[in-house]
Amino acid sequence: MQLPALNQHKECHNHSDIQYEPLLNSTYDDESVVDILNAELGFSKYKVNNNRTSHSFWKFLALFNGACLIIALYYIFVHINKVTDENSIYETYEIEFTKPPMNYTRNYSSNINEIWNDYFDGKRPEKLQCQKFFDDDKKAMSAYNSSGRLTATEKQELRLAMDCESIRRRVMGNNTYPKLERTIAVARNIFMNYPLQEAFLSFAYHPDNFYCYVMDSKSNASFVKRMKALGECLPNVFIMEKMFDMDSSGHYQDHGHFLCMKTLIERDSKWQHILLLQNFDMIVRTMKEIVEMSKIFNGTQSIQVVGPIYGRYDNKANWTPKGLKLWKNETGKTKAQLETKLDIGKGNNEAFLSRDFVEAIFKELNVDNILNRFNDLKKYGTDEMLIQTLAINSWMGLSGQIPNHCHKSLKGFTRYTHWIFSKTADGCKGKVRRHNVCLMGVEYLPRMKGYWEIAG
Repeated sequence: MQLPALNQHKECHNHSDIQYEPLLNSTYDDESVVDILNAELGFSKYKVNNNRTSHSFWKFLALFNGACLIIALYYIFVHINKVTDENSIYETYEIEFTKPPMNYTRNYSSNINEIWNDYFDGKRPEKLQCQKFFDDDKKAMSAYNSSGRLTATEKQELRLAMDCESIRRRVMGNNTYPKLERTIAVARNIFMNYPLQEAFLSFAYHPDNFYCYVMDSKSNASFVKRMKALGECLPNVFIMEKMFDMDSSGHYQDHGHFLCMKTLIERDSKWQHILLLQNFDMIVRTMKEIVEMSKIFNGTQSIQVVGPIYGRYDNKANWTPKGLKLWKNETGKTKAQLETKLDIGKGNNEAFLSRDFVEAIFKELNVDNILNRFNDLKKYGTDEMLIQTLAINSWMGLSGQIPNHCHKSLKGFTRYTHWIFSKTADGCKGKVRRHNVCLMGVEYLPRMKGYWEIAG
């Protein structure tokens, strides 16, 4: 897995001890996985070389444009308690951590037939040929599409038993989890489709990691109930009680992520990086690979920075730390740290942040003030500026910030996005898009082999 843009991060990194050795090429060659796939789907052994967004109509066109994205990734990736907040969502709350410890080996059987039954109503498409999809066989893809793409829908949640034994079976199967060299946290804002969320968790689950979810206040009661049950059954999964009125314009997305980050900082955990995701973002890396990326990034972040869009924030407001009352304690701060106007960054909401950076934010800053400034209900894309802005103004002196000369354009490694700005979606491999972003189906599996991004 080569990360070609790491040279840019090396030049723009303020930690001299980082090791920028490229990740080794590797292949998925687990024999048990291959044997199961051969037996159940009837294709030959394969190796995937590692060189490799949110309402109504799209409910699950986005949710898997193909069964192969569920099945193949499931096998590639095999091997909250309550938070109450009366005033500020960050300043005063209590957390109860009373869940039992999790063993590393579970005696639950799991196989590909259960995937069909749990998430796809037991249906098996005749034209599903994963090996040919990975090989970019367009004839095979066309035949599959013509036969009708297999999709998972919210209706499937009614079939899922929600007792802890059943949930653990589906999420963990009988996997054995080797200890990770580093611990990763995942914070995800969600609003719909429990089967999808459970499947996503299963792909990337590890008992060493921490997973935090914040729900949209408009989520239906069934979804909320099931997510809370998920949190009750897995000790490292936290479902926040507080919900936010999130929307596709980005409002309250940052609030959700910051609530999770604050909660997981308060938790006595030792995670080194936290991955910020939204409802339909799918992790396409193994945890071992993500840990390797964490080691490379060390104390810095993977964020995208492409420069500000002035219509998305109030550019006439006072954007100095003093004007924002940004510092918790202004004593000892220089004039520059108080009166310099913040450069506004912009990029994808998805990010991979170091613990050092997150801790510095909550230790030094009045987070509510800048959160609410960016969360302008009259603006669009309000969730694509806060993290970038806090990261690029390195004169503030926060641990993990990016040097100023690097902030005009910075490639992120967190989410792969195929943008199409033409009048039609013909440029999308699957011919479907939303908000100018192509929705990924089996047509994107060949591209997945060359991913350096963590999610898609």
